[in-house]
Amino acid sequence: MTLHLLDINDCKLGFGTSQQQDFHPGIAYWDGNNYIFGEPARPKLKRCPTDMLHRYWMQPALEPLTPPLGNARHNADLVHAQVDQITQGHVAETLIAVPGHYSDEQLSLILGILQATKLEPVRLIHRSIGISYSQAKAPRVLHLELQLHQLAATELHIVDRELTVKRTTTVAGQGLFALRDRLLQVINSVFIDQARFDALRSGKDEQDLADQIDKLLAANPTFEAEYYFHCQGHTVALDHEQLRPAYQPIIDAITRFGPAQAQCLIEDHNFKVSHFCPTAWTTETVDSRTLFDQLTAWVELTPNNDAFTLIDTLPCEPQEAQAQVTPSGSVQTLPFGLSNYKAIPLKQWLKHQAPSASLDGWALTLSSNAPELITVNGRLVSRQQKLTPGDTININGSVMTLIEIGG
Repeated sequence: MTLHLLDINDCKLGFGTSQQQDFHPGIAYWDGNNYIFGEPARPKLKRCPTDMLHRYWMQPALEPLTPPLGNARHNADLVHAQVDQITQGHVAETLIAVPGHYSDEQLSLILGILQATKLEPVRLIHRSIGISYSQAKAPRVLHLELQLHQLAATELHIVDRELTVKRTTTVAGQGLFALRDRLLQVINSVFIDQARFDALRSGKDEQDLADQIDKLLAANPTFEAEYYFHCQGHTVALDHEQLRPAYQPIIDAITRFGPAQAQCLIEDHNFKVSHFCPTAWTTETVDSRTLFDQLTAWVELTPNNDAFTLIDTLPCEPQEAQAQVTPSGSVQTLPFGLSNYKAIPLKQWLKHQAPSASLDGWALTLSSNAPELITVNGRLVSRQQKLTPGDTININGSVMTLIEIGG
């Protein structure tokens, strides 16, 4: 049976194999009798906003729809219906890629919904680690995922040849819909200045302009030329700098996660967010098709996993480090700690005591907004600390004395 992937990304819900995929946004239109999902529903977004639903993938739940629309009882009904629509009744072994903001209850709900379909889940993977796995080139990676209604920022670390998800944080109101609405406002202001014409006076005109935004941004990879927008016989031209105010709130949101100290992988669905990032940031645009390209690798890398345990750690090594050669005469020492007269690997201890911290050899790094209080030899660690044998490390009252053991 050919392995399939269901990629849960409400901007670009994907299903297929490594050779062929189908993508649809997570939106539904109620036409009075039935729901229309995905791309066929997109033309109704601005024309019939009260007949649209588009939060059910972001917040899968069993609470009644508020306000009710159509015959669905709750978000889970809509999730089930769109899965049936996009999979077209395939009987397939399927790897499920899920966004990092889902709670344990939401993950359980998604798996329960899939059990009512013909899909046979074989793995459950954090989609940020799947996107970042083949792209990671630095010890700290930020996967910045533009969803329909929010920005999801996932911090990953590479430590001891493992790529691990540290945390996912969401910023409400900084998703694709909000960005497109700000772009529409900028474009409309230029229509008023240049043509004395209000281009957003009707839902039809607003939808036509929204469709032009998607097509023009996707068609211009360098993002340097002027953009020409047409509406009701009027034409205006905008350049890169005129569009900047629409992007600034997203750039401000990203700034809070320390992007200058990380490799930033931006999944923006051709909306060119990286073109507005400061030059001091290391940014790279990524696409969800990366998950499909690596489909068989996820199964091979996780032979002991099943569909009920979220995969958020994978064996990995930064690409820039692969060329480094350890001198043949050198001996690697590993940091251990003494606790109750037992030697425990420091990395293992940190995973339990300070999940937000990472260890690269003897270098301790705290991620931004770390909740743990960590001191070394009585001094507070704020960001980075070089450790040495004999140091005493204290994490929220748990104390360990460090020793070294030859690797």
